Amino acid sequence: VREPGTSDPPTRPFPSVHGQDPWETLPPEGNDTDGTGHQVLRVLTLSAWKHYRDLRFVAEGGMGRVFRAYDPRLKRTVALKFLRREEPELLVRFKLEAQHQAQVEHANICKVYEVGDWQGQSYIAMQFLDGETLEVAAPRLSLPDRVKVMEVVAEAIHAAHHQGLIHRDLKPANIVVEAEARGPKPTILDFGLARGGEATGLTVQGLVIGTAHYMAPEQARGDHDQVGRRTDVYGLGATLHRVLTGHAPFAGTEGVDVIRRTLEEDLPSLTRLLPDLPEDLDTIVRKCMEKDLARRYESALAVAEDLRRWREGEPILARKPTLRYRAGKWARRHRLVVGVGAVGLVGILVLAGMGLQVRQAAAAQARWAQHFAQGAERMEALARYIHLAPPHDLGPELALLRTHAKALEMDRDRAGRQARGPGAYALGRAHLILGNLGEAQRCLEQAEALGFRTPEAQYALGRTLSLRYQQELQQALQVMDPALRAVQVKALDTQQAKALDYLRRGHGNALEPLAYQEGLLALFAERYNEALAKVEAARRAAPWFYETLVLKADIHLARAREATEPAARSRALAEADAALQAARRHAPSDPHVLENLARRWSEEMRLAWDTGRDLEPLAQAQKDILRQWELLLPGDPGPRALEAWTQANLAEACIYQGQDPAPWDRTAVAIAEGVLKTHPGNVDARVALAKALFATGARAYFLGGSPFRAQMRALEECRSGLALSPGKTVLLGEVFRALMHLIEYQSATGQDLAPTWALVASFFPPQLLEGEVDTFLAFQLSALYIEFGDAELRLERDPRPRLQRAMELLERSSGRTAERFLFNIRHANAHLIWGKYLQQQGQDPTAQADAAI
Repeated sequence: VREPGTSDPPTRPFPSVHGQDPWETLPPEGNDTDGTGHQVLRVLTLSAWKHYRDLRFVAEGGMGRVFRAYDPRLKRTVALKFLRREEPELLVRFKLEAQHQAQVEHANICKVYEVGDWQGQSYIAMQFLDGETLEVAAPRLSLPDRVKVMEVVAEAIHAAHHQGLIHRDLKPANIVVEAEARGPKPTILDFGLARGGEATGLTVQGLVIGTAHYMAPEQARGDHDQVGRRTDVYGLGATLHRVLTGHAPFAGTEGVDVIRRTLEEDLPSLTRLLPDLPEDLDTIVRKCMEKDLARRYESALAVAEDLRRWREGEPILARKPTLRYRAGKWARRHRLVVGVGAVGLVGILVLAGMGLQVRQAAAAQARWAQHFAQGAERMEALARYIHLAPPHDLGPELALLRTHAKALEMDRDRAGRQARGPGAYALGRAHLILGNLGEAQRCLEQAEALGFRTPEAQYALGRTLSLRYQQELQQALQVMDPALRAVQVKALDTQQAKALDYLRRGHGNALEPLAYQEGLLALFAERYNEALAKVEAARRAAPWFYETLVLKADIHLARAREATEPAARSRALAEADAALQAARRHAPSDPHVLENLARRWSEEMRLAWDTGRDLEPLAQAQKDILRQWELLLPGDPGPRALEAWTQANLAEACIYQGQDPAPWDRTAVAIAEGVLKTHPGNVDARVALAKALFATGARAYFLGGSPFRAQMRALEECRSGLALSPGKTVLLGEVFRALMHLIEYQSATGQDLAPTWALVASFFPPQLLEGEVDTFLAFQLSALYIEFGDAELRLERDPRPRLQRAMELLERSSGRTAERFLFNIRHANAHLIWGKYLQQQGQDPTAQADAAI
């Protein structure tokens, strides 16, 4: 059933019975309404529904949904109220509502015709009221008509009290006004919270029951022993307040703040809101809403009588005590006390004001925190509904999510300082939902800096950092050179540790199954068996939570990367594929699932490269997945950037195998340039373009040409990418590769290396080249110094200063790269170059040769 006038996803308020859905699907031709905007519901099994037909959705009401229907037996239109959820306590309250309402025979209390069950679904058949709620109707009524309506309502409530029934939830939304020739006729309904003379066991002392703005102080305290006729008198006064002023009592505050004001503050005069309002009506409202029960009207009938007196021009009985008179009389009797206490009173007022300000600030922040958290949770729910739908263009729904995010941002800016922390947190979650990981990280870190460090906020930041880590890891793992790949993966250790720390802080404070969070922690700690056990526990606890299957795939992908035997890697990749295909069946419109499938094929290509298999069929399989990803997100740069990356990797593989990388490098360049034309800020496309240009330069060099132009352009793309994402490991790797190729080419052709060293310095400031650097940069810089040393040897210059720095850098990186292939090769090369120089100078090179060996 789609709610009238909304774009919410269709919901089915009624459970299936005996495995059969009692409602048929609405026809697509557009005849699903009766011309008034009401949804038409047709009963599938007419034999099981003998009493009513032609149901049309009307509204939400109390504990249920209300439909207009026709009773063919008695030939009358009725209102059918169905219970939304079958919970024992709600079912008892639902039936009590009907019993309470049926106890009172009064023209202005909605009549109950029948209480029953249909195929396990409880319902109440009631008088159908063709009107509007008092909330809607009041602004169009004259002042005398509004007073007359409330007079009639008070008389009807008195009749209910006479039967021993207390309504406990009087408010304009529970009063329907019908237009009749004699004037507006009000009818009271929704006795769902009413209390009768029987003991039901449903009211718990201390439990707050009612609607905040219309709730009497004794209800707000949860003091149900004090709830009685004068509680409804308070509700009449609060309703009259709304009818006269257009605002509920204590308007402008919500939730707990309303309850606090109900208990602690006197009601402001209505004449402040409406200076022209007759003072007698202000007096009646304030008399109804006295905090002291004894000072309220003694009955609803007394309220009705005073309203009648005002309407007929007679003096009302209620009298409003004058605050000035009471204060002045007390002050005259206690002049000495007043004089001595004045100074102390000033201090007390200042301190009280400060304390009140602190309490108000804390309450405001709590209120905004709840508001923003609810907004983010609504976005997460909508995103889940979108992903569970059949494959379709997600553009319109994503635009709606972005609108919600913009609304949260506007709320944050409007609310001011108290909402900055909660607002930044909610925006961070919103950007996380939209996949804007950089912006999500910025907002969530801002929330933390502002002191908003709830476990939920810590967990959201941990999830954001973990997703960014996974993205960086995927790119680093696709480097074809095994030694360089290992170095780049290790460089991400700090980022992984930070994500792990935040996930631990927020452990157990998210909507995901607890076992899922524990599985994430185990994955990051590289405890794969434990992580898989947690995945199975999460699947049992929440089979609907398909993200657990994605986590399972991530675990198997991690195992595949670490496995040394090709057969073990292949089995792990097959397990990952099976989990992702299962996740895809659950959520066919989740782009993240398709992205992971595409990256799984990247891992398959890496395995094929290491084992000498043909990469082209695997690239085609990945391309098919990327096309399906594009169907969900037309125009999104992600699929095309990943395709350019794959094509560049194929070109690189051809270079290593001594084959011509064309047309792979040309295709990669064309795709990446196309992405950057529409999305210049896409770093992944810049990485792919730099990698493809490196292959282009290498192809030119191997064919006897100059790689200079292609490698210089690759370096410029890296520079642009680093400006967008400083320190991005995979971009730095491409910088080093392009520089190494330039040095090799210029050295072989006898060119001056000074401009190239200046180029190195433009990427890496002197403090990095000459001082302490981290292990990743140390390892990469060592290769540049060795290459420069070799070039200086050819030019008959002393290479030893360069080689000495190279060895220092290698030692700096030895904690991570010791006993690795590339580490040892670089050490050997440095010693060989040093030995050759000694030989050129007529010195003994034996020590250097031995070290190289």
